Amino acid sequence: LKETRKHSRLVASRFFAMSLGAIGSRLDTTIRCDDLGHLGHDTALQDKIMKKRKEEMERRLKLLDPRKRQYGVDHAVLDSQLAEKRATAEAEDVQNAYDFRCMQLHEQVSQACETLKHKGIRERHEAAVNYSLENLRKEQRREFALSDPNALRNESVWPSDSDPPLGPSSMRVFDSENPSLAERRRQAVEDQKEFLFAQMREKQDREAAEKEADRQYDEATAMANQVRSVCELAAAEEAREDKLAEAAENRRLAQEHFLRRQAQQQRDIEEKMKHNECIKKSAYVNEDQDYQLGLGGKLLRTHYKRLSVEERQDALNANACLVLEKQARDKAEADDEAEHAAALQTGTHVMGALEAEKRRLVLERHRKMNEHNKSLADAKRRNDAEDRRFYRSFEHPPYATTNGGTMQG
Repeated sequence: LKETRKHSRLVASRFFAMSLGAIGSRLDTTIRCDDLGHLGHDTALQDKIMKKRKEEMERRLKLLDPRKRQYGVDHAVLDSQLAEKRATAEAEDVQNAYDFRCMQLHEQVSQACETLKHKGIRERHEAAVNYSLENLRKEQRREFALSDPNALRNESVWPSDSDPPLGPSSMRVFDSENPSLAERRRQAVEDQKEFLFAQMREKQDREAAEKEADRQYDEATAMANQVRSVCELAAAEEAREDKLAEAAENRRLAQEHFLRRQAQQQRDIEEKMKHNECIKKSAYVNEDQDYQLGLGGKLLRTHYKRLSVEERQDALNANACLVLEKQARDKAEADDEAEHAAALQTGTHVMGALEAEKRRLVLERHRKMNEHNKSLADAKRRNDAEDRRFYRSFEHPPYATTNGGTMQG
């Protein structure tokens, strides 16, 4: 019984997924026309929205499929992807090893060239230093006698050996008076010429040695360039072969992907056709019944379409009664508002009349008070005038006493 229930739930879920897919494919154009009509000028945006909806529908269908939802993608596909990834990693490792070997070879050739170059420079420097130490000391320079610090110290005050010593006559024979002076000068010129020729030969030998060293360096550089060019040609040829192999592998993978997509598209077309046929024959799409009741007498929400004619008429009657009640309530509220407005208007008129009468009484009281004040002011002025007149005259009127009698002033 449990297996039967499980199988029935699985069949129901698959049927519901197929129904959703068929409804989505069937309503593709209708949805485009219904809720995307305002985007008719932008077909690219419509296609983008429909693509998003299709992807969402596929995701929902995948969630509704228990096998794909629980176990994921097929293991064969995953194994092929892992094999491709492993082969790509191995090819990259081989290429990296080859590049490393080429780099090591280039580094060795460059190091050998630099070693030969530095060795030649060092040898030339050592030869120049040795020659300077042997033949270019300051004592051997022709002009050393001009700056010799010991010239005066080594000079003898006596004549030369060829000259006789000083005699009694205190006279001396100088070198300029010696008959062999011209011969000595000629010998000095010959010595200077020989010295100059020796310097010229030394310079020529040095230049020849430098040319030989440059020739050897050029030969070593040419050899290094030939080795590098051979290495670069080999590297370029290997890179070309690798690129050709990669292109062939890419073509093979592209063909496999193309065949896989075609097979998937064919399966999708067959499933859609089968699903469309199933949906076309279903009572849910044909809408033969307004709604269905379950075994327990409850309404099935998934099979609900619309109200029946009797239920629709009852709903319209109920709405009509509600409308009439609302109209009667609105009319009663309007009558109450009118009565209240009339009462407010009457009260306003009465209050206005009372306020007018109040103002009139206040004005009347003020008028009487002003008249009384005027009469009191007149009486006071008359009394003050009478008092001033009595005060200035010699006759005094009688004043009343406290006991009712009078007295003269």
